[in-house]
Amino acid sequence: MQPTLDGVVEVQKNYSATEACIYGCYHQLQNAILNIINNACDAMGSQGGNLTVSTSNISIAQDIEQEHSIIRAGRYIRLSIADSGPGMSESIQKQLFEPFFTTKAEGMGVGLGLIGVRDCMKEHGGAVDVKSRPGYGTEIILFLPLIQECTELPS
Repeated sequence: MQPTLDGVVEVQKNYSATEACIYGCYHQLQNAILNIINNACDAMGSQGGNLTVSTSNISIAQDIEQEHSIIRAGRYIRLSIADSGPGMSESIQKQLFEPFFTTKAEGMGVGLGLIGVRDCMKEHGGAVDVKSRPGYGTEIILFLPLIQECTELPS
């Protein structure tokens, strides 16, 4: 049996990262991940749906400029949080990281959550990417840089 959130969102996990040592603030990272999960659940609404959390190790050979951030060359944990919600148009995606932008009803959100996620990723030397299409759900991808040795903390 798969775990569920509020009885209507089925959670699927696919953890394939073999190296998982990152340097970061546990509370900031936890807040960023929970914010994305809450947004996904809100997007799926009362009808529910599927939430898939995946991890993998990736190497990026050269800097990649994305719409929402720059991913520097290096080794990363790729954390993906995907939902089966309605997805977002390109115009909404372009506004996701603007201060106070929200698609939620008045009083239901202040529009600072994804800005916090983006800033958290920048502070940790990582990046965030968004993939979405109307009718196909949304995937938020976090890239967190791996440290060389788990016992070695950066100075």
